[in-house]
Formats: sequence, structure tokens, C-alpha cells
Amino acid sequence: MTKTLGTATTQIKSDGGCTSYYDQPYELWVTTNDQMEYLAEHKWGKYAIHLKDIFKGLCRWGDKSGTTVEYDSRKIIYYGCRVLMMVAGVEALRVYLQELLNDGQFRGASDEGDN
Repeated sequence: MTKTLGTATTQIKSDGGCTSYYDQPYELWVTTNDQMEYLAEHKWGKYAIHLKDIFKGLCRWGDKSGTTVEYDSRKIIYYGCRVLMMVAGVEALRVYLQELLNDGQFRGASDEGDN
């Protein structure tokens, strides 16, 4: 696990138990917006533009009038793809998406004859 605070990056080794990257100043937050602002400043950095949309989708998860769980799921996937594109580039994103499409768990009955 890599932990980023401001511009410094440190590695945190986990043994499967409690680890400090889950420690957050929850007592300072009143709303989800407070938490997202903190994470944007102290952890997410340039990825905050997309990670906040993933976080919002997770927090509201089908509760917002005019949206559905499917809508929130699609937004989470879309913004996750934007983050991966920032991290690895568009070609790596395309390769990953194709790998997912080729994975048996994501193939429909109509795909069975395709290679």
C-alpha cells in the first residue's frame, strides 16, 4: 500500500490486520463533503476530481431521486476508468477493459462462440 500525504509518498506494509491507512480524523467531519475535502487534500491529490465522484456514488447508492443503483454503478465504473487512464494511460485502460470483456464472468450466453 502506498500512502500519499501532500507530496510525500510512503509505503505501508500490511500483515492483514489493522493498518494506519485506515486511520482518519473522523471526529473532524460533519458531512461527506468534509471527508472528501480532507481526502482530496491529504490523499487523493490530482485524482480527487474523479475519486470524489466515485465516493459520492457509493455514499448515495440509489438514494438520490431520479437515479438508480444501475446509474450509480455506471458512474463508479466510468470515473474508475478515468482514474486508471490518468494512472496508466489510455492504451493500458483499453487493454484492461478488453481483458474484462474477455473474462468468462463478464461474457454473456451470446458471447460463448466468440474468441
